[in-house]
Amino acid sequence: MLMISLAIALHKVSIPCTVYESRSKPFNLGGGIMLSPNALGVLDSLGVYERIRNQGFNFDVCEFKNANGETTDTYYFGSEKLYGYQALRIYRQILMDELLLMLEERGISVKYAMKFTHVISESRDEVVFGFADRSTASASLLIGADGIHSRVLVGTQRVYKERDRAGWEEMLAGQGELLAALRKDLRAWPDVVQSALENVSIGKINIWPFYGVPKLEWASAKSKVIILGDAAHAIPPTAGQGVNQAFEEIYMLALLLSKLSPKTSLPEALSFWQEYRPQRIDKALDLTRQMNAKRLPPAEQAKVAAGLIWKEEDTAGEGGQLRWLYEPALDRQVSSWIQEREGQRVSNRA
Repeated sequence: MLMISLAIALHKVSIPCTVYESRSKPFNLGGGIMLSPNALGVLDSLGVYERIRNQGFNFDVCEFKNANGETTDTYYFGSEKLYGYQALRIYRQILMDELLLMLEERGISVKYAMKFTHVISESRDEVVFGFADRSTASASLLIGADGIHSRVLVGTQRVYKERDRAGWEEMLAGQGELLAALRKDLRAWPDVVQSALENVSIGKINIWPFYGVPKLEWASAKSKVIILGDAAHAIPPTAGQGVNQAFEEIYMLALLLSKLSPKTSLPEALSFWQEYRPQRIDKALDLTRQMNAKRLPPAEQAKVAAGLIWKEEDTAGEGGQLRWLYEPALDRQVSSWIQEREGQRVSNRA
């Protein structure tokens, strides 16, 4: 999904590309995603938003409630009034189908069942890479967004020892034990949650291990191989920013690539990208940790230092607390950087 969005973004700035998809067509992604204003602004600029906005659930806030059903706090996932867009909860497959249709409308090539395996060679002019079927291809730039592959959400968070894929699948097979874990301390939940847990069916429970990625270089030494999205920085889903940050990333990368010139080289653009983007990722990770702490039981929250638990500070409801997140102004960031660089070059020549 991310690479297809990048292909549309590159097409918008007149950069041709080919998408290599490891899966065969057709494939079903399954599950849903939550799109917040920072991603919806990107999708709007690409012509995607109007195609999907009425195919999901539009909403503003998540409310935190205590055992008595009283609202104790709120978190804005979106707001048309405050941030230009309501949040949109939508099935992945609906978004993917629209993106694939847009690729077809634009004549962008997609090659299916092409599982990337390795880079063969990299020079100043091109990168050559191989696939599992032993075929090869070359390009002026190779961008990877394989992500982190894992199972789907349980509905509560527990700490477990690390397992390999076979271990997680074995755990998933123990549906009775997972159901017991879900229903632990059942009566401590509000009535609506108790009712939901009491009606969970064996065979319908999934698990979703949360992983992080150590800080990596996002571009190769010769700047011909780039990684982005979860492949570069996995963000746990608590604040809903994993896919949203990835959409920011593909849009900003396409903008920067469109600005390359004799005055602005690819290594320089990628250096700026790798300086700017991790700062936003780090802030999104801090927010995610605050939201994780917010979900802890009161006794566990009491052990967390002040300021490390999310708290809605805008009691008047007029926004601003999450403006840094939902209004990234990516076009302005890129334009400012380009102008600054060109100004420096003019000054150096003078």
